[in-house]
Amino acid sequence: MCDIFLGIVNPYSFEFKTFGEGYDITKLRSYARWLKVVQGRDGESDATLGMYFDGATGWYAALPSHNNTAELNRVYQLVQRYRTIVT
Repeated sequence: MCDIFLGIVNPYSFEFKTFGEGYDITKLRSYARWLKVVQGRDGESDATLGMYFDGATGWYAALPSHNNTAELNRVYQLVQRYRTIVT
């Protein structure tokens, strides 16, 4: 028995082009994860959260809303810059 059941998915590993409310996985690549509260005893179930994920450091941060294009473009640019540095 558990109080909360969470699931994490990497949409890039399933070769999705978009995910969630229209996030561009071709730009986020493997830097995106989605957290889902599958079941919660004391709160909301079926809630999801898109997150930026840096696997080198294990750092997570919430992605901006899908309709906040200015902030979302900053995240896309961050991923592109990081990929340029790493490769």
